[in-house]
Amino acid sequence: MKRSGYLQQRDARTQMLLDVMQRTMKQYMLDTLLITMHEDFGWGYDRLSRLAEKWGETYDVYFPAMQSTDESDVYQERLDRATLSYIGDNQFYPFAERYPEIKQLGYGPRWGK
Repeated sequence: MKRSGYLQQRDARTQMLLDVMQRTMKQYMLDTLLITMHEDFGWGYDRLSRLAEKWGETYDVYFPAMQSTDESDVYQERLDRATLSYIGDNQFYPFAERYPEIKQLGYGPRWGK
């Protein structure tokens, strides 16, 4: 069934607003990360610049885990595996617990089961 022009416009505007919000939050998260690393850990400009570049790449690689696509569950699992790689013997909280608002598609493994 063909969608009305109004619904298409509404969906496009909603997506545009979501994109703006996501870009704004990404920049805010980066700004506060860099301030923390400078003020609390003494990192300088060169080191912070490298961190910002790599963090941006990592953010983009795992961002599909936050979306509702057919592949989101794959990215959610990848994010959990990457998180587990540095957790060690410390308490691990699977994706569904860390991000309870994100819709779970039900295809991936269930951690702890």
